[in-house]
Amino acid sequence: MPKLLFVQHSNGSNFNLRIADEVSTVAELRGEIARHLDVSPDQVMVGKGTKQQLPDELSLDEAGIGDNSDIRVRVRVETKLYENKGAARLLSEVLNVLLVEDVPKVVFIGLGCYDHGHGEESIRRQQCPSDILTLCVRRGIQLNILLIDPGFTGHGRLQIYDIDPAWKPGVFESNVQSYSYATQRAEIRLYAFPLMVEPEVYGGESTRLNIVELTDFRRVLRRNGGCLICGNFYDESNKASLVIGDNITIGAIPWLTPRISADRSFTFDPPDDLREDAPLARSRSSAALSQDDDCCPCCILM
Repeated sequence: MPKLLFVQHSNGSNFNLRIADEVSTVAELRGEIARHLDVSPDQVMVGKGTKQQLPDELSLDEAGIGDNSDIRVRVRVETKLYENKGAARLLSEVLNVLLVEDVPKVVFIGLGCYDHGHGEESIRRQQCPSDILTLCVRRGIQLNILLIDPGFTGHGRLQIYDIDPAWKPGVFESNVQSYSYATQRAEIRLYAFPLMVEPEVYGGESTRLNIVELTDFRRVLRRNGGCLICGNFYDESNKASLVIGDNITIGAIPWLTPRISADRSFTFDPPDDLREDAPLARSRSSAALSQDDDCCPCCILM
């Protein structure tokens, strides 16, 4: 018997799709959706419930897809890795500056995080988790947010810098957007790069982002304190593909703790102004940057 499916597209549009009884696997369903959308089947991802992408080999029964089922569809943009050479160069330059900037810092890297209309909760989870922002503001720790997705090519759907008026726009170069957060308590910066990165980086199989080895952040974080968090946070499980940092900062973000491996976290004895029970103090980053303006990633986009 034919099935009627209710399809929610990631671009915000919804449609009904009637499929024949012969369509019995996720792979075959992807083919039907691809024909409906006039795209390649390889571009189509089918999700249901908490599953962002269902395996091709699953039968529709195993996937829980029957008549009158709701499914989600995302269409991959056919973009080459690091196709925007200017944006790729700026990404490497920002990362390399952060690698040598001797200040306490949190680096949050969101992969595939352009939001296609899933609401404020999804936007904050993928682009600027509230607990990380609050932690950095409260303790005066520098926060650097690097958002990487081909969707960041201009203005379309609402993103974190649209829904939160505290984000103030900076320089726009090679389609890379930069923002600063309006607070006197900490230096908080955001960059949105219109780039596609290797699939291996998403899953944590690779820790190399463009030409920068992310595990090299261990040295600067060990000296100064803080952490690096990298991953795709579309799924509500909030699982990071890579976390490196000191146990104090990591311990203040509970959903990161289970993801830490012994070789990537370390003990850090912070100065008094960064301890949890200390009065709020200004980040050491301000003093450091006033001594050497060339150390600031913002200068790269000037």
